[in-house]
Amino acid sequence: MFCVIQKIQKKKPDEYGFPKELLVDMDVYTVDGEEIAVYAHHFGEERFERPILDAYKISIHHSYRENGKVKKKQWAICTMSYYDIVEYCFEDKVVKPVLDAKIAEMGIKRSRFFRMIYVKLNPLKDAIKAEYEQTEEYKIRKEHQAILTT
Repeated sequence: MFCVIQKIQKKKPDEYGFPKELLVDMDVYTVDGEEIAVYAHHFGEERFERPILDAYKISIHHSYRENGKVKKKQWAICTMSYYDIVEYCFEDKVVKPVLDAKIAEMGIKRSRFFRMIYVKLNPLKDAIKAEYEQTEEYKIRKEHQAILTT
């Protein structure tokens, strides 16, 4: 058994990138003659475009011989877009009961399944993250996170 990650092209780009602006609102209340300022933050409506249409179809393949002929069984696990790989874990993109049923059908241990997936997915994820970290969207997102942390 082995994992295959096939690169495919989507027809439409992801609709929602990260917001471009972090906005702060201040409300002033008067309590017992004393003014109290309350700050709140929210993100602006304008978002970054996400033009990359790459997606990755993850499947498990099993080749075997039956009566001298090579047979192949495959299970489609999920498809993750370029931006899904940047933002989510693999486990977040698959429905647990469906995944459990596929693992049971394959007849392998859960740990072996995830090891097969991550051997192929981790190098891809590292390359995509390195590319994404060069974008304006990533830099603005980090700035917003630093502001919100402080």
